Amino acid sequence: MQAANFRFDLLNHDHRRDLVHVARFLVERGILVKIHGDELQYLNNEHGDALYNIHRPLLTAAVNVRRGPSTIPDSTLDGRISKMIEEPLPDNEDGRNRRIRTMLVRRLLDDPVLYYNDLDPESLAYLHRQRGLLLSQIEEATGLHPEVRKEGIAMTDSGGDLTDFALPESGTAGHLALLLAEHLANYARHDRGSTIGMTSLVRRTAELIREHRTHWNRDASLPSAEIRMTHETLARLEALRLVRRNEDGVVPMPAIARYAIKDIQ
Repeated sequence: MQAANFRFDLLNHDHRRDLVHVARFLVERGILVKIHGDELQYLNNEHGDALYNIHRPLLTAAVNVRRGPSTIPDSTLDGRISKMIEEPLPDNEDGRNRRIRTMLVRRLLDDPVLYYNDLDPESLAYLHRQRGLLLSQIEEATGLHPEVRKEGIAMTDSGGDLTDFALPESGTAGHLALLLAEHLANYARHDRGSTIGMTSLVRRTAELIREHRTHWNRDASLPSAEIRMTHETLARLEALRLVRRNEDGVVPMPAIARYAIKDIQ
């Protein structure tokens, strides 16, 4: 930076404003997810602050490319992105297997859960043949532990170092996410594959707020907080691939079953 005669000073208002623009640019593209604070407070007060989570799969995809953007002549955004992530492989059995293997490893690393139903028959057959080797190599390289179920595979992060959203997690948002996950998991046990409406979920959130408001943050007691908190929590559960949202409400995904409350005999 010094060699390029570039100077960045966090005490300088203009420099902080530039940093805020960069942060908002990354938030708009989903690479950063704001969880606390306000950029304007930081901009207008050097003691203000904002806290973000990093969406690691998007960040990885943004910088892990074979071709630099400056080498691509295409002037359209979609064309440039397509050329940038293109990975030419020979059109033979070895090339197809390499392409499938690369896709599977990326999804096992990037996605909280890889569901078998999301794979085409060729990819699913390759995964079943090579599952033991693939999972052992990923575990050795990353420390992630495979959890294999009949619906799919999750590489679990016991240390939490590679996870953007944990469940369970401390704080109001984490507690509500766990409680709604339990609610959805128990719903799915009796009505698997069906949609639960947003009205029902918002009502359940309101009940949980009344039950836990004494040790949840003050925002939970604001008017209509149950609506905002429900949508934020569902976004978290969807990012963890525990639910799928549609225009009618929410469909619990198979992996959410691990949060069901077991019947007491």
